[in-house]
Amino acid sequence: MSDWAANTRMARSLDRLSDRFAVATAKSRVSGAAATVGDWVRASWCYRWLTAEPDPEVIVIDLRETYTVGPIIRVLDRVVDPLAESWDGSAVEATLSGFADAPVRALGIVVAVAVLVETALSLALGDFTQSGLLIRAVVFGFAALAIQVPLSASELAETRTGRLLRAVLEPPEPRDDDGDRRNSDDGDRD
Repeated sequence: MSDWAANTRMARSLDRLSDRFAVATAKSRVSGAAATVGDWVRASWCYRWLTAEPDPEVIVIDLRETYTVGPIIRVLDRVVDPLAESWDGSAVEATLSGFADAPVRALGIVVAVAVLVETALSLALGDFTQSGLLIRAVVFGFAALAIQVPLSASELAETRTGRLLRAVLEPPEPRDDDGDRRNSDDGDRD
């Protein structure tokens, strides 16, 4: 940016505003989520491809110095790093780890709250029917049952249903050169 543009009132105001925003978000809980998204972006193949070291035989344009992509990368670098620092110990992180500790229970709570909110909205809007009440009651009943399941994700994977689901969704074993499927357990099946 040229000197005359950097000294304008608008540029100075934007600088002050971005500094205030950085201070305000340094300790927010939302910043942790944004930091995680930034980490995902930086770990993505596309970002690594765009910022990789150039091959000597290839002409490379540094996208950080372009007018279109450069500002986006600068904003990500300036916003995501402070957000990442506030992620550790945040309520969002605790909530997500609680979801991993008991996913069925967490899903049951979310569905129960959603049914209650949807019922309240239906009553407020006057769109409440008996058949709708029956459907809500059944869904709420299943949600109440789900709240009673304290199993973690790893414990759920070891249940009979989890093993059957894994068997259905697992890709097949790779074939040997002879065309036979390789089996790591030497033919021992449950």
